[in-house]
Amino acid sequence: MDVKPQELRIGNYVSFGGAICTVTEIEKDNFRAIDSHGNNWKNTFSALEGLPLTEQHLLDFGFEQDGYEMLDWVKNGLCFTGINWADKDFPEYQFLNFMVNEDTIISIHYVHQLQNIYFALTGQELTINNHNNG
Repeated sequence: MDVKPQELRIGNYVSFGGAICTVTEIEKDNFRAIDSHGNNWKNTFSALEGLPLTEQHLLDFGFEQDGYEMLDWVKNGLCFTGINWADKDFPEYQFLNFMVNEDTIISIHYVHQLQNIYFALTGQELTINNHNNG
């Protein structure tokens, strides 16, 4: 999945050239990001890909499992429901749902999407300490 510029915030984790990077600057036509080795990258948005959300990311972000069959993931009073974490060969089937209300459910497939919704709801950044492996 290409990442659209309007989806990005500074601090988002994304994939660039197969490396996990943190966005450090967003410009009109391009971005800057740094990888876990300290390499600084600048490129166009079309070079970015979303980092598929995994169960490990949730653990690294400090979420805790809860609920029916341990599918709920909770942090700071927010509850997300995970789907099909066991099927790693099909990352498009690995995602979280966040219920806004009875009629509105948001599906989150990528790390930057989770970071953005978490910030929108709490005003706090969602970061991973030592995110060498994402």
